[in-house]
Amino acid sequence: MALELGSLSEADVGANQPEGKQGHQQEHSMDILEICHMFETDAEAGLTIEQALQNRETYGENAYEIPDYGGEGIPHYIVLLRYLTSNLAMYLWAAAILCFIGYGMDKRLEFLLFTGAIFTSLATLGGCYYFYQHMKGISIKKELITILEQEFQIIRSGEERNVVGSEIVPGDVIRIVGGTVFPADIRLTECDRLVVENPLFPEALQTRETMQATRDFGLHELIQARNVCLFGGRAAEGEAKGIVIAINPRTALISKIEEKTIWEGPCVT
Repeated sequence: MALELGSLSEADVGANQPEGKQGHQQEHSMDILEICHMFETDAEAGLTIEQALQNRETYGENAYEIPDYGGEGIPHYIVLLRYLTSNLAMYLWAAAILCFIGYGMDKRLEFLLFTGAIFTSLATLGGCYYFYQHMKGISIKKELITILEQEFQIIRSGEERNVVGSEIVPGDVIRIVGGTVFPADIRLTECDRLVVENPLFPEALQTRETMQATRDFGLHELIQARNVCLFGGRAAEGEAKGIVIAINPRTALISKIEEKTIWEGPCVT
């Protein structure tokens, strides 16, 4: 049985307010009527033009700033050198040099030679790994930027129209077809054999799921729900319609980046 609208707590209603940092976490387990009530929208007609303008003022533009990995615009070999000489790497290099000096003073201490080689390998592999993360972060950043520059089909005041991703606001009703890249986090209201991929997510979160529009009573988090399409994901096939529940920078993906739980690397100065 669906929950009564009056059962919504102040915490639920405030979960998407721009003043808060707690983000959205419960929309996958809420009834569609509750979602509509939260954003003062209609699952069929969408927001009115006036409501969309008001939400634009309230929530801001659908945009974001991914934490800079440092060194963007600097030659790649300089960035690699910085990672190879980070604070941790310098300790490893110093330890390796001391080992080699010790071996040079007494050839019988062969273990120092092997230990120095290990420290050298750790410093080199660590620097190369973080350089790879750096380049991956820049590549993902560019891909995410292009998403918000595309046009998407939404419904406002009962009429379908195309808007660029940066103009989408919470409460907008958006149509999804095969090939659509999601410009925000979307709670599905209708679904017809929709299969979603998350190619931009880190390996641990990459999935290919058959989605559903029904309420999800599972105990898992919103990021794992099958009735929510997350920003950065893509519709591989099928069709659907849904309500935008979060725009950037409060989408699940960008929140993860800001928390530094994924794509984390040392700061390059």
